[in-house]
Amino acid sequence: MLVITRREGEEVVIGDPKNPTGVVRIVGIKGDRVRIAFEFPRDIQVHRREVADAIVAEPSPVIGKIALAAGAETK
Repeated sequence: MLVITRREGEEVVIGDPKNPTGVVRIVGIKGDRVRIAFEFPRDIQVHRREVADAIVAEPSPVIGKIALAAGAETK
């Protein structure tokens, strides 16, 4: 785990600095609250930990089941 210190308005570049995957920016600090902006491509998911844990805990939806045709053999 990388732990760094940033001030309001400062950024962290994720990935190749010439072509970054994303940028994390400290938007504001008030008391014990920090506002963070994430700038990533839309195809990269960004979730709060509690949301990510809930997604992982959800059972996978079953669209359908594959059944062998009558008389088919398994190998």
